[in-house]
Amino acid sequence: MVYLEAAIILLVIAQIGFQLFLYRSHVRVTQEAVGFLDQHLAEVIQTTLERIPEAVGAIEPVNPLAQMFMAHLQNKMDPAIQVKEVSRSDEGKFSSENA
Repeated sequence: MVYLEAAIILLVIAQIGFQLFLYRSHVRVTQEAVGFLDQHLAEVIQTTLERIPEAVGAIEPVNPLAQMFMAHLQNKMDPAIQVKEVSRSDEGKFSSENA
């Protein structure tokens, strides 16, 4: 019975060692993949930033009439807020201006 228990303990220890080996290999592969991805993302961002002036230069300037029309629309959409103070009577009720 003692030999059987010792064999089981050795098998459990071997299994733990094997799991640690697999864990380390997965960590190494993941680190390599992240490094590869980081390098390629940096290249893509760099080439994109280099091409931005070409794309921005192709945009034509804004028409002055359209710019004036948009300013007029913005003023109409956001009118100035007028604050009006409402007084209360001695009883605590709101009083009208005519009273």
